[in-house]
Amino acid sequence: MHHRLGILAGSFRQNGNAAGVTRWAAARLRELVDKDTEVLILSEHATLPLPALKEQAVPATINDSSNYEFAVVQEWSRLISSLSGLIITTPQYNWGYPGDLKNAIDHLYMEWKDLPIVIATFGGHGGSKCGPALAQVIEGIKAKVVSVSEVEITLPKNYIGGNERVQDGQEEFLAEYGPKLDEAMTKLLDQLRERK
Repeated sequence: MHHRLGILAGSFRQNGNAAGVTRWAAARLRELVDKDTEVLILSEHATLPLPALKEQAVPATINDSSNYEFAVVQEWSRLISSLSGLIITTPQYNWGYPGDLKNAIDHLYMEWKDLPIVIATFGGHGGSKCGPALAQVIEGIKAKVVSVSEVEITLPKNYIGGNERVQDGQEEFLAEYGPKLDEAMTKLLDQLRERK
């Protein structure tokens, strides 16, 4: 059975770590899936970050992508609707998740229903406050939290306040988190297999 899995970066900050962590997660996921499974980094397939929410209709009342007023939201709706599962890789900002991530979630509603989601957080303390807060939002949109607080990546100080950034996933400090991420993503894959 063909599956399409998405990886969504929680931040679109140009000089941040999210893009590198997301590429690392995508590479690891591609090692776990079969040839019939497509892995998409969502920022490569949609216009992100989305603009501030301007739709006139409440997203919970829209059940067809074409009913959104703005083309960028229609595109986002179609992309999320096409997914079998999602991995969110997000930094923790001030004990929470980034506003751009919440905005991306809030533009839609029906599209999230029953979508299995893995949350992987990172930051100076691993993102331990961010994951549970995001899990509440995910439960509120009727998606399925597969894993939260299992993958909390503590960034070295020079990756936060210095000039270092996660680039290609080959950074030494990431090695200890790889097995935890693989385990969380395998739970998602197992859920998809059970749905057959």
